[in-house]
Amino acid sequence: MCGRIYRVTVSAINAKCSSPLSAPANLTTVPCQPQNVTAHIDCSRSVAHISWDSAPGALHYTSTLRTSEGTELMCNSTDLTCEINGLQCGQVYTVTVMAFNDYCASTPSFPVDLHSVPCVPSEVHPEVSCESNIATVQWAVAKGAVNYTVTVTGPLTEKYHCQTANTSCGFPQLSCGLEYNALVVAVGHTCSSDESAVAIFHTVPCRTTDLNMQYKCNDDKAELSWKAALGALGYTATVSTQGIEIVNCSTRETSCIIDGIKCGQIYTMTVETFGVNCNNNVTSTVTFPTAPCVPEQQPPQFSCDTNTASLSWGRTLGAARYISNVTAPNVETLTCETNDMTCNITDFHCGQVYTATVSGINTQCRSLQSLPTTVVTVPCQPQNVTAKIDCTSFAASVSWDIAPGALRYSATLKASGGEKLMCNSTELGCQVKNLQCGQIYAVTVTAFNELCQSVSSSPIELESAPCAPENVIAVTDSALNTVTLSWDEVVSAQSFTSYLTGPDNWIKTCSNTLPTCNITGLPCGLELSATVSAANSQCVGPLSNPVKVISGPCTLLNVIAEIDCVSNTGLVSWDSSPGAENYKAIANGTAEDFHTCNSTSTSCDFIGLKCGTTYSVVVIAANENSSSQPSSPVELKTAPCVPVQNPPQITCGTNVATLSWTKSLGADSYNCSVTAHEEKTHFCSTENQECSINGLMCGRIYRVTVSAINAKCSSPLSAPANLTTVPCQPQNVTAHIDCSRSVAHISWDSAPGALHYTSTLRTSEGTELMCNSTDLTCEINGLQCGQVYTVTVMAFNDYCASTPSFPVDLHSVPCVPSEVHPEVSCESNIATVQWAVAKGAVNYTVTVTGPLTEKYHCQTANTSCSFPQLSCGLEYNSLVVAVGHTHVAVMKVPWLYFILFHVERQT
Repeated sequence: MCGRIYRVTVSAINAKCSSPLSAPANLTTVPCQPQNVTAHIDCSRSVAHISWDSAPGALHYTSTLRTSEGTELMCNSTDLTCEINGLQCGQVYTVTVMAFNDYCASTPSFPVDLHSVPCVPSEVHPEVSCESNIATVQWAVAKGAVNYTVTVTGPLTEKYHCQTANTSCGFPQLSCGLEYNALVVAVGHTCSSDESAVAIFHTVPCRTTDLNMQYKCNDDKAELSWKAALGALGYTATVSTQGIEIVNCSTRETSCIIDGIKCGQIYTMTVETFGVNCNNNVTSTVTFPTAPCVPEQQPPQFSCDTNTASLSWGRTLGAARYISNVTAPNVETLTCETNDMTCNITDFHCGQVYTATVSGINTQCRSLQSLPTTVVTVPCQPQNVTAKIDCTSFAASVSWDIAPGALRYSATLKASGGEKLMCNSTELGCQVKNLQCGQIYAVTVTAFNELCQSVSSSPIELESAPCAPENVIAVTDSALNTVTLSWDEVVSAQSFTSYLTGPDNWIKTCSNTLPTCNITGLPCGLELSATVSAANSQCVGPLSNPVKVISGPCTLLNVIAEIDCVSNTGLVSWDSSPGAENYKAIANGTAEDFHTCNSTSTSCDFIGLKCGTTYSVVVIAANENSSSQPSSPVELKTAPCVPVQNPPQITCGTNVATLSWTKSLGADSYNCSVTAHEEKTHFCSTENQECSINGLMCGRIYRVTVSAINAKCSSPLSAPANLTTVPCQPQNVTAHIDCSRSVAHISWDSAPGALHYTSTLRTSEGTELMCNSTDLTCEINGLQCGQVYTVTVMAFNDYCASTPSFPVDLHSVPCVPSEVHPEVSCESNIATVQWAVAKGAVNYTVTVTGPLTEKYHCQTANTSCSFPQLSCGLEYNSLVVAVGHTHVAVMKVPWLYFILFHVERQT
């Protein structure tokens, strides 16, 4: 029987006797199967409680919960209960209990099913039908659920429930325009899940009510308003006419102002609400009329003879009758009201510009006035006419007060000798030219508009200027720097003024009642002009013909000194000096550097000037009697001297060239150029004696030149210098290995600028192997087995090293397998060969050789291989070869992987 302890004794028996009983021994049987196993779950903690009856012979128990997928949870206990946590949601666990003693385990108890807490519903997604306002809540299937309870909560905590075995539920009774929360609970066999995450949704917004429209006559805007609708995030208000004229506005408020309202229409207003997900286009309506449209007025017709204006316009939408107004500043408004589209108005004042407008009228509004038109009456007679004479130009300036209604004026001057002159103007004055000297003119003014002219003004008199003096004579005294002027008598002249003028607004005057005058203090070196004018009681007359007056030469002005940058020749020029016969230019450098040049023109040249030198230049004018003072000195800078270059330097890490040179006399700055064959030229400008150039091509020999620059010139180029840049990065690097010798062969393309190369093999641990070469190949031995080397190549010249080539991976020969250990299963005669992992191995080939040279092979990526087909009782040799990416581990130390083993012969 199970669960018992038996007493065992033994006696020996022969033909005659039986021996006494042996010493007794105890025998413990297998524990009995546990009975009456029960299982229930603590829903709040998701913990399983297991209990059972005591099983005879049991010392302890093991409870097991197993899902259909094979997942297990276990609990060991010396009591008759066990508690297991960590249960997965939505599972059906099979519960069994086994009893144990010190030797054996019982058969499992009869299985009992236990349902865990169902999983929390997910993917809860409410949707609202915009047509019916029915909310449908959907969710994904929750494991372990028998059915579901859906709860929808409103803003006032009102709740709606739905229970279903499906994965959706509908709620038709929800109010419009509110926000609801939806959650789902899965109901299992014994437990319910936690609540799902809350899903928020909004029902269809409610419709608007209390529509209202505020409109001001003749405005193109209308203010629309309505009562707020629950759930509405925004509104679109629309007004339309029978002619399908539609204007709308969208807003989040309960009112808006719309533009584009047209005249002469009857509009209908509607409002549509917009919610989170749905719109509500059910709406009430309201209508309103607008003001009549503005009439379009025709140009008025005015009769100058009858002083009458005829007004007309076109018929307009919405107008029942028309009112026409004619207005002008400070006069009575003239009005005409009619059902027709024409009207005649009289009794206009002279010289006025009337504004005529017309408006349409209906029962609600009066339209805006039409665009104004003007009615211009006969201009009035000009008043307060005055006239002034311009004695120098023989022109008369006539002015007058404004004449109401006038657009332009005409002034007439009639001389006593019968000559008649006129001028026209749109202003309050005009000028009449070409008056004769010594005349008396009668002046009148007439006003005009586009249709009529006024009565001419009352005449006034104007006296013209006296005539210019004639036969002016000038006599100069050079010693006293004076000039005496004389001229003929002038009829009606009361006094005379003499003028002596020169350059730069220089002037001297002399006044006298007699026809002669003496002027002192003449300036030097000028050509002067002498003129005389006569005056009467009205004005000063025109100047006489000018008479030339010349003084002695003066100090020179506007001296300009320039340098010819190519020949280093100084070019000097100046303005001519009246009275000068020749000139002398002087250039002063240092005490021993002195240059002169003579000329009868206004320029001369200095030759033989030194580079990088600043000269002071002056010029003296002379004639047969005297010389002028030296001119103000001007500066003359020659071209800078040629710079002397220092050897160019290259910075290896950045391939940046540093150029330098000695200071150059006369230089303000320097220009450097760096050129190579078929390459772009690099430039550098600086005020220092050093310059850096970047962006150079690798592996090139550049030609470097420098020139010095000042404000005027640049020097010739310096002697060229060569600049060698950093060698280029080696390209197309390839690497392969000689498996038999474990030697790496590296090759690459020629790198421009390289004189020799260095190849480097580097492991991930930092071990390096290197090889130097002047060729495009290199051979490196001493490679460690089982390594992945990173291969790079650098190019070198006499100064710099290139950047390393792009790295290439090279796999070395895999290491020889070690710790090869064959084992034979005595039961099955299957031999299993095992070994340690070999660095660099991708897989392994195992060969087992028997005494008759029969061979058995096995290839694997693992570190063991089995041979079930070996004969019994024989001795076999086993060896292992490691296979890498491109190589195999070649036998070098046979005992490391060549193992003898025996397979025992079976009887």
